[in-house]
Amino acid sequence: MSGVPTRRCAVLLLLLFIKLDNDGVYSMEVEQAAENGPDPEETPLDELEDILDELEMEESSLDLYYHQKKYKELDSQGQCTDKNSQCHAWSCRDECHKNPAYMRPKCTWSCGACGPLRSCVDKNKNCDAWMKKGECTKNPNYMLPNCCWSCMACPTGTCKDRHPHCAYWACIGECEKNPRYMLINCRGSCNVCRQNGNNNPVKAGENCPEPQAKVPKPTCHQKVDVMVLMDGSASVQRRNFPDVKNFVLTLAAGFDFGANGARVGVHQYAIGVQKEIGLNQFNNRQDLLDGIKGITFMEGMGTLTGAALTKVQQDFTPANGARPGVKKVVILITDGQSSDDVRTPAQNLKSQGVTISAVGVANYNMGQLQDIADGPEYVATVKEFDKMDSIRDKVLKAVCQAQQKRGQDVEEEITNGLQCLKNMLGALEDKLEQGI
Repeated sequence: MSGVPTRRCAVLLLLLFIKLDNDGVYSMEVEQAAENGPDPEETPLDELEDILDELEMEESSLDLYYHQKKYKELDSQGQCTDKNSQCHAWSCRDECHKNPAYMRPKCTWSCGACGPLRSCVDKNKNCDAWMKKGECTKNPNYMLPNCCWSCMACPTGTCKDRHPHCAYWACIGECEKNPRYMLINCRGSCNVCRQNGNNNPVKAGENCPEPQAKVPKPTCHQKVDVMVLMDGSASVQRRNFPDVKNFVLTLAAGFDFGANGARVGVHQYAIGVQKEIGLNQFNNRQDLLDGIKGITFMEGMGTLTGAALTKVQQDFTPANGARPGVKKVVILITDGQSSDDVRTPAQNLKSQGVTISAVGVANYNMGQLQDIADGPEYVATVKEFDKMDSIRDKVLKAVCQAQQKRGQDVEEEITNGLQCLKNMLGALEDKLEQGI
């Protein structure tokens, strides 16, 4: 038995130094990976995995390979070591799968190509295809033991969720729809580890409790009519819509609601525009916040932001709850590019004294955001939906200070006008006294 581990090591080292010839077998000795690594298709390690699998079947003892220190002693060439300090972090982000040509030679330890994780290999060439179809969660009894690499079910992996939304995402079926992300970051909710003897696949539910944001206290005390336009196009995706809704919720909560404060309305749009909450629909703050929580994702096709802006302009009327003489604000949220003109509808709103703030998420078009917004200070962007809360204060502060400044400007204009009128009256009195 003692000769088997030595033979394993020799075979492993031999394979790692196989030279690249015409049929595309990879040689780490000659071919050095570029910064981003060569094309994965040009450097397959399937042969290595097949032989490792055969050795695994021949001899189950892994004691000699269980600790990295011991394996390094055997591996005098240093091939079972990570060549980059970021290897572990990259492996946690699924780079071993996404970029195997670079990762497996350069991050051999973290990717499980040797050492204690080396038994974590797929035992069927179809594992990756099955994983993409959601089989890791549909058929875990077969997939997790036999496709542990593709299902990210390696023994040392954490069984904890890495994101607070994991339970919700699993409930709406994301373990099957988006396995590349979910099986790494939501292992607990997707039951990758089959904890407590539970081998049942995770099934999508109907009543999935959405993540809820903490409601802040109001900080903007301006008297203003606010209309929020939230993107409801399919590109937002159901998994991200709670983040959009929570952003709207915390924004609305930031305004001091009431007759002498703010009124807030909400529209959702894609190709069409759907009124969710009218400006005069609710009389108290809590009812407004509950109304926002109850908004459902319309998941519409396409994005016509210009049409949505035109619709809002039409709805800024007393019949729809807009108050005469009260300052108006539009906060538009979009995750992509509009298929129609946005500049003209935005200018039409601005010409009526409406302040527009534009919020871009993920695949936004910066040029269109700049055309829509009143200025650079009214543009806020973020790359991830679950980071939208990081720009909430910026958006609220910009529109609130704008209204305060406009109020001060109006007051200054009135003061200047009265002073001018006073000067004219003084000049007229002088002329009358002089008999002119």
